Amino acid sequence: MVPGAVRQADPVDRGQGHHALSPELPVILLEYAGALLGLLFALSGIGLSVLTGNAFFDGIATLCIGVLLVAHRRHPRRRDQEPAHR
Repeated sequence: MVPGAVRQADPVDRGQGHHALSPELPVILLEYAGALLGLLFALSGIGLSVLTGNAFFDGIATLCIGVLLVAHRRHPRRRDQEPAHR
Protein backbone atom coordinates (compact mmCIF):
# COMPACT_ATOMS: atom_id res chain seq x y z
CA MET A 1 0.00 0.00 0.00
CA VAL A 2 1.10 3.53 -0.72
CA PRO A 3 1.27 5.56 2.54
CA GLY A 4 0.26 8.81 0.81
CA ALA A 5 -2.89 7.22 -0.57
CA VAL A 6 -3.82 5.89 2.85
CA ARG A 7 -3.41 9.32 4.43
CA GLN A 8 -5.57 10.82 1.70
CA ALA A 9 -8.31 8.25 2.21
CA ASP A 10 -8.34 8.67 6.02
CA PRO A 11 -10.68 11.24 7.55
CA VAL A 12 -9.31 14.75 7.92
CA ASP A 13 -9.00 16.33 11.38
CA ARG A 14 -10.64 19.78 11.28
CA GLY A 15 -9.21 20.87 14.64
CA GLN A 16 -12.62 20.60 16.32
CA GLY A 17 -11.92 17.29 18.03
CA HIS A 18 -13.77 15.20 15.47
CA HIS A 19 -12.96 13.79 12.08
CA ALA A 20 -14.71 14.66 8.83
CA LEU A 21 -14.35 13.32 5.34
CA SER A 22 -12.68 15.36 2.67
CA PRO A 23 -15.09 18.11 1.52
CA GLU A 24 -14.54 17.24 -2.15
CA LEU A 25 -15.98 13.74 -1.78
CA PRO A 26 -19.70 14.68 -1.75
CA VAL A 27 -19.23 16.99 -4.74
CA ILE A 28 -17.49 14.28 -6.75
CA LEU A 29 -20.14 11.70 -5.83
CA LEU A 30 -22.90 14.13 -6.81
CA GLU A 31 -21.26 14.76 -10.17
CA TYR A 32 -20.91 11.03 -10.87
CA ALA A 33 -24.50 10.39 -9.81
CA GLY A 34 -25.69 13.15 -12.14
CA ALA A 35 -23.69 11.73 -15.02
CA LEU A 36 -25.09 8.24 -14.46
CA LEU A 37 -28.63 9.59 -14.19
CA GLY A 38 -28.18 11.48 -17.47
CA LEU A 39 -26.90 8.32 -19.12
CA LEU A 40 -29.90 6.40 -17.78
CA PHE A 41 -32.25 9.05 -19.21
CA ALA A 42 -30.53 8.87 -22.60
CA LEU A 43 -30.51 5.09 -22.80
CA SER A 44 -34.14 4.87 -21.68
CA GLY A 45 -35.29 7.47 -24.19
CA ILE A 46 -33.46 5.89 -27.11
CA GLY A 47 -34.48 2.38 -26.07
CA LEU A 48 -38.15 3.28 -25.81
CA SER A 49 -38.01 5.16 -29.11
CA VAL A 50 -36.53 2.15 -30.87
CA LEU A 51 -38.96 -0.30 -29.25
CA THR A 52 -42.10 1.75 -29.88
CA GLY A 53 -41.09 3.59 -33.04
CA ASN A 54 -42.22 6.82 -31.36
CA ALA A 55 -39.68 9.66 -31.12
CA PHE A 56 -41.68 11.21 -28.29
CA PHE A 57 -39.69 9.23 -25.72
CA ASP A 58 -36.40 10.49 -27.10
CA GLY A 59 -37.66 14.05 -26.80
CA ILE A 60 -38.80 13.52 -23.21
CA ALA A 61 -35.40 12.04 -22.34
CA THR A 62 -33.70 15.07 -23.88
CA LEU A 63 -35.82 17.40 -21.76
CA CYS A 64 -35.02 15.37 -18.64
CA ILE A 65 -31.29 15.63 -19.37
CA GLY A 66 -31.66 19.39 -19.84
CA VAL A 67 -33.44 19.75 -16.50
CA LEU A 68 -30.73 17.62 -14.87
CA LEU A 69 -27.98 19.83 -16.30
CA VAL A 70 -29.70 23.03 -15.14
CA ALA A 71 -30.25 21.59 -11.65
CA HIS A 72 -26.64 20.47 -11.50
CA ARG A 73 -25.37 23.89 -12.53
CA ARG A 74 -27.56 25.72 -10.02
CA HIS A 75 -26.54 23.50 -7.10
CA PRO A 76 -24.98 25.78 -4.44
CA ARG A 77 -22.11 23.50 -3.37
CA ARG A 78 -19.76 23.69 -6.32
CA ARG A 79 -16.01 23.15 -6.23
CA ASP A 80 -15.37 26.64 -7.58
CA GLN A 81 -17.33 28.33 -4.77
CA GLU A 82 -16.98 28.48 -1.02
CA PRO A 83 -18.85 25.68 0.77
CA ALA A 84 -22.10 26.70 2.42
CA HIS A 85 -21.81 27.22 6.17
CA ARG A 86 -24.62 26.19 8.47
